[in-house]
Amino acid sequence: MTRSSGCSSRSGVAELVPGESSLANWIASLPPDWTEGCDPRAIERAYAAYQSPGRHYHTWEHVVTCVERLKTFQCERPRPIFLALVFHDAVYVAWSTDNELQSAALARETLSSLCVIGADEAESIERMILATRDHRAHAGMLSIDEATMLDIDLSILAASP
Repeated sequence: MTRSSGCSSRSGVAELVPGESSLANWIASLPPDWTEGCDPRAIERAYAAYQSPGRHYHTWEHVVTCVERLKTFQCERPRPIFLALVFHDAVYVAWSTDNELQSAALARETLSSLCVIGADEAESIERMILATRDHRAHAGMLSIDEATMLDIDLSILAASP
């Protein structure tokens, strides 16, 4: 693995306050290779999805925390990991068994219409989101970057309360 220029550490969690200008500033602060070819409306659409009621853990704050952690990981292709993290909990209905499937569908629809994205990258993003159903690496079937996304998503469990 090589360290991408997009995986350097930057602060931003404390600065992200809900609101259009803060969200725009956060998007602008991201490594350019993570958002290259993506209309900011793609991230805004994900952000809007996270504003639905009934969320405790599956919040935009969780997404921001995950993205900040991604900046500290070595990754071959940070952009698909970033996009998967942004959309992985976008659809959340308590007790529903298809939240991840719905989140993956929202990501595919949004990214295909608002980003320049290849079929391989879109499939990788979808696989990462779907892998969050049970957070297992499926006996080594995930790529290193896909496993990294799961590690980042679960890292909250090791965080201080």
